[in-house]
Amino acid sequence: MPRRRPLKPRKTPRQSRSQATVDAIVEATTQLLRELGPDGTTTARIARRAGTSVGSLYQYFPTREALVAAVAQRHLDALTATLARGLGVDAATAPLHDVISGLVAAAVEAHAEDPRVHAALITELARAGATDFAATTLEHLAALVEGLLSGRADAHVADPRLAAFLLVRLVDGLTHAAVLDAPHWLSQPAFTAEVVRLVEAWLARQAVLPEGLPPRATGTTAAGSRGQAEERARPSSTGSSTVPSGDAADRAELGAARVR
Repeated sequence: MPRRRPLKPRKTPRQSRSQATVDAIVEATTQLLRELGPDGTTTARIARRAGTSVGSLYQYFPTREALVAAVAQRHLDALTATLARGLGVDAATAPLHDVISGLVAAAVEAHAEDPRVHAALITELARAGATDFAATTLEHLAALVEGLLSGRADAHVADPRLAAFLLVRLVDGLTHAAVLDAPHWLSQPAFTAEVVRLVEAWLARQAVLPEGLPPRATGTTAAGSRGQAEERARPSSTGSSTVPSGDAADRAELGAARVR
């Protein structure tokens, strides 16, 4: 297995001048990823675009992958801040549809702003073996969504933590798929509307049944299902198939029909 290259900065700038240099390097990386893609974004080109030397670049970033990670982290920080604002005080009282629509729209717009850069980030992080790079951010977003679902009377989910995990991963997966395979959809209102519908439809299916009502499915085992199927298929003493277990009134009506 190839050794994973370091993705963290070598050191953190402590002075405003050093911070300006780091910002210029990260911005140059972003521009080159947009213009030339991952393969054309070399450290020499980054340093030239940033107006610094390759040696200065390596003072802060040990590898090119660490530079890409810095661009990705800034994107994640901006996305988290946007979604956190959407989950603020107003989210507790606004209609659930409006909250979901706002969150999905924010996620889609964040990726639609610069799809070439986002596609390059996804590709480069995968190459670097950093498939879990965004895991911490996604966990943080899931915690925010869990708090929203737990505190609303109109969000009827049996397990808010599971629901939040699935919903965040659903939206993240769909937006990333669009970035990689169909970036033109990110600018289409229909894409956002369909993602909102998916989320709302899933939430509707998770609605908790009123107290006292049995669940629709009882989790019958495969062996039990086979046994029921065999029982239904077994001929009765009259040569007809046995009646499946069900409503007693249905069985009575069927028996009366046979007599007639």
